[in-house]
Amino acid sequence: MNKQDVETFKKLLLARKSILLGDANHLADEALSKSKNDAATLDISNFADLGTDNFEQELGLELLQDHEKALCEIDDALIRIEAGTFGICESCKKAVPKSRLKAKPYARLCLECKRKEEVLNGETH
Repeated sequence: MNKQDVETFKKLLLARKSILLGDANHLADEALSKSKNDAATLDISNFADLGTDNFEQELGLELLQDHEKALCEIDDALIRIEAGTFGICESCKKAVPKSRLKAKPYARLCLECKRKEEVLNGETH
């Protein structure tokens, strides 16, 4: 991978990071404000709504966890760029195809190794 490709992927990673940080901050703010509002307005008349609100809050927190995981993966990819190991499969040490990196720029494994990992972990899609 040439320097221009690496720089392109670095910009892509930084752009995704910025978007995810904005989304994560929004989700966290929403979850916190909803918790405060729920505690302040709890009474029997809105008990049914509380279940829906709790479900939405739980979903928001799960999304926040997914965002945080993706942010860690992006930070790790940026470290690999600085180390000169970006785009190299961590398992077989072959180049990760650019098409895979375009779809998932923080990918650590080529598709073949990722599939093997999923089989070993019992994951199905």
